[in-house]
Amino acid sequence: MSTATITAVARRTTQRGLRRKRRRETLRNLAFLSPWLIGVSVFFLYPLISTVYFSFMRYDGFTPPTWTGLKNWHYVFTDYPFFWPALRNTLWLVVVMVTLRVIFGLGIGLLITKVKTGAGFFRTAFYLPYLAPPVAATMAFAFLLNPGTGPVNNILGSLGLPQPGWFNDPHWSKPALTLLALWGIGAVVTGVTQTMQYYTQPLVAGKVASGVIGGSGQQFEPGYPEKSTLTLPQLVYHLGFQRFDTGGACVIALVLFALAMAFTALLMRRGSGFLATND
Repeated sequence: MSTATITAVARRTTQRGLRRKRRRETLRNLAFLSPWLIGVSVFFLYPLISTVYFSFMRYDGFTPPTWTGLKNWHYVFTDYPFFWPALRNTLWLVVVMVTLRVIFGLGIGLLITKVKTGAGFFRTAFYLPYLAPPVAATMAFAFLLNPGTGPVNNILGSLGLPQPGWFNDPHWSKPALTLLALWGIGAVVTGVTQTMQYYTQPLVAGKVASGVIGGSGQQFEPGYPEKSTLTLPQLVYHLGFQRFDTGGACVIALVLFALAMAFTALLMRRGSGFLATND
């Protein structure tokens, strides 16, 4: 056997060995990634693909779906009277309420770090509203802002200031919800305070971004009064579970998903201040 033949055989043997090694490494990596891949596929990709599919179907949850093309999209964007008011309200709550929550929480957290005496007391006092059950906390805050008997309006009246209708007034309902959100800001305050005690300021951006992104997807307030607090998630529930219009509900869900992804991408891009610029 010639030297060239021996070299060729050795090269092929080496290549087969390298391929088997790469195959084993690929299978091993897939085995480690399988829990994540299964979770993403079952809880994200499948629901997303199904939502896109049903947005082009007429489906009530009982009868087989039938293809309707863009009729659901046309109905939601042109004929459904609640969509545009809910979209405006959702954007208002995300831009104004979530921004004020983060700024207020960050400001109070930084202020507490500067307090030399009683910092623990103030931190606990600000965190207490967050520990209250949401229903009880909301009822207590609604009592405070009751237009007729609430102590806030009584104090404003005694000072000769205007007494808003708060939750009963469509012009004041969203500001009232913003005050409610600021009252229960304890989690952001505590997280920022603890971070500032042990780390540098740029590392606070992670907690701030988490609060912003989390808050931007949690606008579930009812539409009273006069649809002034009607939001997109409520429309998803209304169409999908009250009117059994799964196609229309999927259209609104996709709009909400697109808005959330755009808002997240805006925050997470390099240079936005929420990601470290150093590699």
